[in-house]
Amino acid sequence: MSSLAFRAIKATGSAQRVAAAQNVTRRFAHGEANSHMPFDYSNKRTFAVKASVYMGLGFAIPFVAIWWTWNKPGGIHNTASTP
Repeated sequence: MSSLAFRAIKATGSAQRVAAAQNVTRRFAHGEANSHMPFDYSNKRTFAVKASVYMGLGFAIPFVAIWWTWNKPGGIHNTASTP
C-alpha cells in the first residue's frame, strides 16, 4: 500500500471519529446538557440540606437498630423484665 493511500485511509478514519464524537456530544435525551441527574441541584443550599438528611439517615440506621435492640423488653439494658 502506498503512503498516499495510507494517509487517505487514516485521514478518513479520523474524520469519521471526529464526526461521530460531535454527533454524540450534541445529542441529549431529555433536552439540556447535564440533565441526567434524578434530582435538582440548582439551589445549592437546598441540595446540601437534602443530601445531608439523606446520608445522615442512612448513617444513623445501624445506631438506631442497636439502641432499639438494647432497650427493648428483654434487651441488654432490660434484663430484669425477662420471664
